Amino acid sequence: MVTNSTSLKAINELLGLKFYIPSYQRGYRWTKIQVEDLLNDLDEFKKNIGAKSSDFYCLQPLVVKETIPDTSAFFEALPKEESDMALQVTRDAISNNTRWEVIDGQQRLTTIFIILSYLSNCQEKDITCFDRNLDNVTEIRCCAFNRCDNLTSIIVSKNNLEYKSDNNCILTKDGKTLVLCRNHNIPDGVTCIIGGAFSGYSSLESIVIPDGVNTIAECAFMGCTGLKSIVIPDSVTKIEGWAFDGCTSLQSIVIPDSVTEIEEWAFSDCTSLQSIVIPDGVKTIEYSVFSGCTSLESIVIPDSVIAIDEWAFRYCYSLQSITIVTQEKDPDLSREMIEHLLQALSEYPKEIYLKIPIGCEDAYRHHPAFKGKFVEIISDKQILKNAKKCVRKPNI
Repeated sequence: MVTNSTSLKAINELLGLKFYIPSYQRGYRWTKIQVEDLLNDLDEFKKNIGAKSSDFYCLQPLVVKETIPDTSAFFEALPKEESDMALQVTRDAISNNTRWEVIDGQQRLTTIFIILSYLSNCQEKDITCFDRNLDNVTEIRCCAFNRCDNLTSIIVSKNNLEYKSDNNCILTKDGKTLVLCRNHNIPDGVTCIIGGAFSGYSSLESIVIPDGVNTIAECAFMGCTGLKSIVIPDSVTKIEGWAFDGCTSLQSIVIPDSVTEIEEWAFSDCTSLQSIVIPDGVKTIEYSVFSGCTSLESIVIPDSVIAIDEWAFRYCYSLQSITIVTQEKDPDLSREMIEHLLQALSEYPKEIYLKIPIGCEDAYRHHPAFKGKFVEIISDKQILKNAKKCVRKPNI
């Protein structure tokens, strides 16, 4: 039995949903007249809203029906040797592919989609973000200006209570939080960069993050295809997800030892990145963090790392060597963790090296747990650990 329900939805709640127009519906018929009427109506509402911030503009009903594709024939056709895990992943992906059949309201829905698509690409070369009619804007969310490649001018109304503009950047009134920037220099006094602040800024080639910033937020530099160099200060402790995703010109980056967390997809699809040293303090190399780094040749993993999530180095076709570093002088104390990392790295048939404290060569090279597991066990005098001496265990 089909249950009908009615609910009030904001446009941003529809983002990511999949709609389709069945064949019995008429095609898109709105002309310039209907579109301009809608935009003028929205503009009039904006002017008259005044202090009634709780008021909202209603676009009239959208009637839809939820549909889930029938997957039975697909699974029957799968080869018997398909693994249970792959089958479950495929089943989940298709089962979650819910679509909404539009029964009524497709003209308005399609028009809103066209408007949002246009705004996301910012085709105009000069955009004034906050003029006198937008004094009441109180929040700008992550990636609000993503893919605005041609944005060259940013001006915030002086009457806006939350934000101000400075040299083609949007900041909070106190100047501490950077919301959007289309400039190669971050204004003085910034201590926080929100998600997507530079996202899609393809002409950005280099940037120095000021000391005092502690987090590089999600998608902060996503899609900055021209970015070649970036300086990260010691004040940064966290690099959030997708922070440098798609920075295809970035060849190298120095991550300071202050960073203790690098989230999933942070450096995915950085196709020019050739080497990376994980800071000592990072505990987990998260899911797909370097996925698609097709030029990545070497990576150094410190002994602080206790877990490597799946697909961390997926599609790293040029990866030649992985170096695991341990500061532990007693092989028995490091054995369990090293074996765990080797297991996590087993899907990457690359040359794996072990770097140990100087003077501990015999202890590690003759330990039965490490024989034949590494291309080479290398001692390094810069690796220090508070221990009285290296311990060589008898062969078993």
